[in-house]
Amino acid sequence: MHVEVELRKIKPNPHRDLSLYPLDEAKVEKLRSSISRTDFWGNVVARERNGCYELAYGHHRIEAARRALGKAASVPIIVLELDDAYMLQMMAADNDDAYAIMPGFILEVVRAAKSFVENGSTVGTGPHQCCGGHGKPSALCHAIHVFLDWPADRVKNALSQLNAI
Repeated sequence: MHVEVELRKIKPNPHRDLSLYPLDEAKVEKLRSSISRTDFWGNVVARERNGCYELAYGHHRIEAARRALGKAASVPIIVLELDDAYMLQMMAADNDDAYAIMPGFILEVVRAAKSFVENGSTVGTGPHQCCGGHGKPSALCHAIHVFLDWPADRVKNALSQLNAI
């Protein structure tokens, strides 16, 4: 359902760590310019939580709208009933095409998915050959690979980098 929401009431996806992986300022500026010329187009999905709205995706668009319209302005967003798993999956899927080549985005999403899977998700937790054999690292890699529907090599490489950090 479409809802008019004040920009100040829109919060980031709880799986998105903007302190580690900040918004791309060039993208925000390009969107801000577009919004100033043609208004806010929407196509942002969120869920309602405690009187605020958590974004599934659309962080750059919302920040650009804040800069173009002011934090008190209201914009139309799509509000859905979304659980934590779907919030993470939507963030990964929406940004996959645009950011798959950016290591920071890959690490951010795999880090969030790893935490999600380790904290009780039961999706695809069995070991699988696609992630390098048997054992716990393989089971974790496979669970994330299935959960995000991302290539196993992308997940495996990101997990290796995260473990090295």
